[in-house]
Amino acid sequence: MSRVSGSPCAVSLRADRWLCAAALLGLAFGCVEQADEKPTKEDEDFVKRNLLASDPTPHYATHADLDGKVEYLGLDVTPNPAEPGKDVHLTHYWKVKASLADGWRLFTHVGGPNKQGFINVDHGPVSGKYPVAHWKKGDIIRDEHSFRLPPGWAFTSFNVYVGLWRGHERMAIKSGPKDEDRVLAATVPVQSKEPVTLKRYLVRKTSKPIKLDGKLDEPAWKTAPSTGMFVNTMTGEAAQPNTEAKLLWDNQNLYFGFENADTDVWGTLTARDSKLWTQEMDEVMIDANGDGKGYIELQVAPNGTIFDTYLPTYRKYEDSLDSKRKPYDWNSKLKAAVKVDGTLNKREDKDKGWTVEMALPLAT
Repeated sequence: MSRVSGSPCAVSLRADRWLCAAALLGLAFGCVEQADEKPTKEDEDFVKRNLLASDPTPHYATHADLDGKVEYLGLDVTPNPAEPGKDVHLTHYWKVKASLADGWRLFTHVGGPNKQGFINVDHGPVSGKYPVAHWKKGDIIRDEHSFRLPPGWAFTSFNVYVGLWRGHERMAIKSGPKDEDRVLAATVPVQSKEPVTLKRYLVRKTSKPIKLDGKLDEPAWKTAPSTGMFVNTMTGEAAQPNTEAKLLWDNQNLYFGFENADTDVWGTLTARDSKLWTQEMDEVMIDANGDGKGYIELQVAPNGTIFDTYLPTYRKYEDSLDSKRKPYDWNSKLKAAVKVDGTLNKREDKDKGWTVEMALPLAT
């Protein structure tokens, strides 16, 4: 991820669900695991080769107890130390102590210190061939997978977290190293490289308010610098479709302008606070006081629909802390306009792109 920041606030920008330009906090709210399919003979043989006859001796021995049902024995990591921009191979070891109810799935997270630099490395156990629903009492499971540490990784180590989840719950950790409801599997050193200089963006002040029409044609927009093209947050490489942004401010508002090169412009959700991240959208996250915890999240879809919410602490929406609140019920005074160069929701033709203007009151 690249970071853009300036006066008076630091911001992060994301285009579409998968492509992020920058994030002050790494976010991932869903976990994935391969759906059940009838295994082939080759799949069954592969699984058997990864069911061990005795307990291994992993480099990072954890022996964490998950609700008396599963024991996370530990983890091997190669190379160790890891190197930014290179693949890291993880080998997990699980021991099944009791039968598991239906619905449990595996998650794996990677993160830097103080919950910075979140990376979701979820995968199906044993290359997706042995889902948790198939685990049997007495199994000792070897589960291998790899991920690429971002080339701009700015920390001297990373943490690996694992656990089991089902619906809105995670399996309780009775003993062993943990971070809330995740097993802390390991803290892996990272080979030091030359310090990475984080990108900064100086937000220029405009003497005249911006007219919100989605065109980005005022003189202030013409002279405002671009953030540069957004990048893939996992690799640092150029992201597709091409998206860039500009920022301005006056005494009342902070302005955002997005330019998206997009051959298929679409968005069908119309109610405020719909899950716009499941379709096309541009997104801004603002940590106004810079504490790395609370922040606001703003999204605008190509049809002009707005999503906005406030997270008072890391990965926690307001309703998760106060049961009386409804999901995403915090509303900003954000105003937005969209201009589509093409035909919205006509999937069979070829569009050129779309632009978004947002005006966020500084009071918000």
